[in-house]
Amino acid sequence: MGKYAAAFNAMPRALKWALFGLGLVLVYFGVVERSIEKINEASNLADQHEATVKAFTNEGGTKKAALTVQTLERGIRNHGDVEFPGDESTRTLQFNSAVDKILINAKVSGAKSSTKSVSLSQGVLASKLGNDTRVMRVVRDIDFEATPEDVAAVVAALERTPVVATVSRVSIRTIEGKESERLVHATITAEAWITAKKG
Repeated sequence: MGKYAAAFNAMPRALKWALFGLGLVLVYFGVVERSIEKINEASNLADQHEATVKAFTNEGGTKKAALTVQTLERGIRNHGDVEFPGDESTRTLQFNSAVDKILINAKVSGAKSSTKSVSLSQGVLASKLGNDTRVMRVVRDIDFEATPEDVAAVVAALERTPVVATVSRVSIRTIEGKESERLVHATITAEAWITAKKG
């Protein structure tokens, strides 16, 4: 470090000022300019949200309604549409058919799966359906080997499928001896929700 300091001290004053100026320029464009861009992006996004809220307010809506609509639209855009819990006589078949089709489209072979039904815990949904109706979770655990890209494609397709209420678990681990094939072992838990009459 002393060698560089000595070399700097030996430079002419004009060259020192030139290096100092160059350092300021680099700091400005490398840090300050990027910070300003991020601030402007955040400000523009805030302006867009404010305009949306004002539009809803002017139309007789509320700010809460505006935020709710945006949240729903963002959720559908990111995770796909989700259907309301279906009848037990048809939804389980629709769910299993949809999952099977996704695995076929992703060219997944040798998949093993098990399905079970579990009662959905009491909450807002169950309370809105009335005392004579219960909500059940049809839970399907799927185990298979595939490339990381194919696993990601399966998860994405499940998230986009309306009859799949949620993908509650994704577990991926390496397979000893198959590193060269780029295969991993995936366990994915997908759920569909169904309604059934009590009693």
